[in-house]
Amino acid sequence: MRDKKLYRHLSGLYLTDAIPFDWNDLSIELQDAYIKEHIWEPFENWEPKAVVELIDDAYEYIKPYIQNEITAFVEEFDFQPT
Repeated sequence: MRDKKLYRHLSGLYLTDAIPFDWNDLSIELQDAYIKEHIWEPFENWEPKAVVELIDDAYEYIKPYIQNEITAFVEEFDFQPT
């Protein structure tokens, strides 16, 4: 399951405005329209599906790093959630 905040944040790498919070509730047609409306200039000739794949790839690349850093922080500081 994806972290919606992280995925939304990473969409800003390729779009002029990050995807909306209700992204998963939108139809594919509305998602494609949003991407076409907000695509960052270097990707303006790309198909929406290809841009989504870029966002997916960025997410899959960065998520393990973040998880490892959180684990290291918890271990280093013996963090105990309350």
